[in-house]
Amino acid sequence: MVRVRLENIWMSFGNLTVLKGINLNISEGEFLTLLGPSGCGKTTLLRIIAGLYKPVKGRIYFDDRDVTDLPPWERNIGFVFQDYALWPHMKVFDNVAYGLRIRGVSSDEIKEKVREVLKLVGLEGFEDRYPYQLSGGQQQRVALARAIVINPSLLLLDEPLSNLDAKIRISVRTEIKKLQKRLKITTIYVTHDQEEALVISDRIAVVNQGIIEQVDTPWELYYNPKTPFVADFIGQVNMFEGEVVEIKDGYVLLDTLAGKIMAKTGDAVPNLNEKVLVVFRPEVVEVSRSPLVSKEGIVLRGRIDTVQFLGNLERLEIKVGDIIVKAELHNPLKVGIFESEDEVYLKVDPDLVRVLRKD
Repeated sequence: MVRVRLENIWMSFGNLTVLKGINLNISEGEFLTLLGPSGCGKTTLLRIIAGLYKPVKGRIYFDDRDVTDLPPWERNIGFVFQDYALWPHMKVFDNVAYGLRIRGVSSDEIKEKVREVLKLVGLEGFEDRYPYQLSGGQQQRVALARAIVINPSLLLLDEPLSNLDAKIRISVRTEIKKLQKRLKITTIYVTHDQEEALVISDRIAVVNQGIIEQVDTPWELYYNPKTPFVADFIGQVNMFEGEVVEIKDGYVLLDTLAGKIMAKTGDAVPNLNEKVLVVFRPEVVEVSRSPLVSKEGIVLRGRIDTVQFLGNLERLEIKVGDIIVKAELHNPLKVGIFESEDEVYLKVDPDLVRVLRKD
């Protein structure tokens, strides 16, 4: 295991600046995910950590050792590429053993280590197959086995599940998480899939246009986003403008196009009459055909615009005033099935509403 510290990392390709002063600390044994849209710089950052790129400015430390100028083979890392990068002419055994052979490990030790790691990833007995004889999920596990057989201090994975179908992707990500916790390897994982990041990570660093917007646990990122980008990028969200009309005891009253809404102030307390963003998740919206009672006296009234029935979940878009409010109702059989044009009442617990400054 190793601690990773990035200090003021800048990276450019020609006139294009891809990373803009990245600072990040990753603890021993932590599973940290770099999450962001395509082109945001997350893969470039991973390759800098691996030593495949050298930053134009900044330093990389493994524990207290400066590795900025070290080549990849001197960093003791395991790297799993998006396309797996398996040797097509080599059998599974030889693909997994490749890193051990170039390190001069004896034949007997190679046999033992490969056997152990293939058992670990559930591919015992696949030693003599070629990559083309394996499914996508099996190829991914071979790539993972090859990365961990060298006993790396740091495991790096670049969108390793993007080529798998949805059902296999769920299965393999669970296997990766279990394996990482069992081996206690410090792991940095790159993905653009929000659900994948929420499920698999200890912490997530949300990357946007070359900067890190927020680093936090999945729970904090989802319910306490610090920026509008984070709120909008992770999961479904209601986010619209409001004006602060009252501030009292850690809460603010906001005038919005949907009506009056009360929210918790959060870290940044807004000013009276300031225009801010009101943020809350669809699943915290209570919906009823009958009038609701709120201790704050704030209940919204609207008309259902669209309904999406997903079995265990019902998604509603509700026209409230001049905006659309999203709601997600779990266990529709219990709460009742709604239909378009139904008139409904809505309320949201102020403790679950956040206020973000627009800048």
